Amino acid sequence: SLTGQPNAMGGREVGGLANQLAAHMGFEENDRRIVSEFWNTENLATKQGLTAVELFDAVAEGTVKAVWVMATNPVSSLPNADKVRKALEKCELVVVSDCIAKTDTLDVADIKLPAAGWSEKDGTVTNSERRISKQNAFRPLAGNAKPDWWIICEVAKAMGFEEGFTFNSAAEIFREHAALSAFKNSAFKNNETHKLRDFNLAGLTDLSEHEYNHLKPIQWPILKKNDSGTSRLFAKGDFFTPSRKAQFIPVKAKSVANLPCEQYPYVLNTGRIRDQWHSMTRTALSPRLNLHKPEPFVQIHPDDLTTLELKNAQLVSLSSQWGSMLARIEETTDVRPGAFFVPMHWTAQLSSKGRVGAVVNPQTDPISFQPESKHTPITIQAYQPRWQGFILSSTKLNFSQFDYRVDILGEQYWRYEIADTETSLDALKALLQEQVEAHAIHPEGLSWQEHQDNASELLRLACFQDGQLALVAMVQKEASSLPERTWLSSLFSGIEDLDSIRSSLLSGKPPVGVADTGKQICACFNVGENTIRDCIREKSLKSAADIGKACKAGTNCGACVPELKSILLNELT
Repeated sequence: SLTGQPNAMGGREVGGLANQLAAHMGFEENDRRIVSEFWNTENLATKQGLTAVELFDAVAEGTVKAVWVMATNPVSSLPNADKVRKALEKCELVVVSDCIAKTDTLDVADIKLPAAGWSEKDGTVTNSERRISKQNAFRPLAGNAKPDWWIICEVAKAMGFEEGFTFNSAAEIFREHAALSAFKNSAFKNNETHKLRDFNLAGLTDLSEHEYNHLKPIQWPILKKNDSGTSRLFAKGDFFTPSRKAQFIPVKAKSVANLPCEQYPYVLNTGRIRDQWHSMTRTALSPRLNLHKPEPFVQIHPDDLTTLELKNAQLVSLSSQWGSMLARIEETTDVRPGAFFVPMHWTAQLSSKGRVGAVVNPQTDPISFQPESKHTPITIQAYQPRWQGFILSSTKLNFSQFDYRVDILGEQYWRYEIADTETSLDALKALLQEQVEAHAIHPEGLSWQEHQDNASELLRLACFQDGQLALVAMVQKEASSLPERTWLSSLFSGIEDLDSIRSSLLSGKPPVGVADTGKQICACFNVGENTIRDCIREKSLKSAADIGKACKAGTNCGACVPELKSILLNELT
């Protein structure tokens, strides 16, 4: 299946699931016969393969000895993720194709293949309304990267299967894909020999290279050339069944497999957040997207915080019978009492213990095989570090030895949220000085400011390189009284006159007359919470639209509008 379909719908069309053959066909005898005849083979699979969770269980058991991972990051994204990592670590051969040089899964790979990224490759994608769209490359291939179809073909040829993999372009592959969808799919007969199938690209089987490259978005089925496609699949009431009538399947509601218990009394839900995508391999490269929610967090209802005697912004450990993680509390009424929410995005590349996949249970639905990622029984307890805080640095540093570490790329700086139970402040200071000096172009040009109080586990540290700010560290026992990061982060842009703020730098607070915009709310226009609140108060704003007119927040993508309304409600009450 080499059509270049990288998305979920396209993956189903080309047989990219273990329980399907290509062109939406299954493993029934008639479907197997059609595919076997089309490809002129007697070696077609006779039963479905292992689904994702099953596959890595088989790797762990040693029954699967070689695995090729493409366009995904299972060490981070699959449930019971620590088991997945251990399985791949002992697997005899792990091949990983990716467009990013470092991921959790690449860390356990024996062979790493550089794949073309989205902007570098040609192909088609299909969305959930059956609309096929042609995607054209708009950037040259990076380094040695190649499209996935080319890599597969070359590996197949090297393994002796050249006859079936002689494709020279994505268009050639698409024509074969379309031809299979149309094979023995032209007339409905009330028997299993010629069963009409809904997925049919007959009208696209003879596309020239030019026609393929200029294909306009179109919805299948496409039954003849120059067909405009099918916008409503069942407009005439015909279904793809022997009787041409719809077949309804009664279902019964079923309880979740893992219920809360005395040991794990709370429920963990996972999902996405506004500005990040999957395992952040690409979105975390954008400083602006990292500002709104910069570190792993757990949303908890205020009632649960009272019961558990926990506080907002406190670090906590979340544990299930499968694994554990550390996250920072975000108090909110967006979740129900007893139910916690943690985002899915953070990986070992960006955080020491922020992988929620390690906690999530591996139970799957018996029909769809979808993991039960929305319901994992967990327990929670306060994480009590010796100290905690953050570091801002003009260069990338390494703090892998700490219990809690999150790496956050900013504009002209790196931000590190850190906490540890063992390391002393003296050892931390020595480590910072060592790393800064190692990265300094002129170590002799370094100058330091510091304030340290071992009794209260407080350390304030700043370093200048030839008059430019190189590092700021703010560490103490409790997180609640740490200074905001926004103003300090802005100092790395070189806009501020550093001589004028040296006296106030270690307090973490801007001098009188210098505004602190607060944490980012609107990513499109980089508008901070303090700016929004000031606008509401000073201009007596009454709606999210008013806020947009005053400071642009919420006027582009609109993703921050719910948060604007929440801030507005808080100010007005």
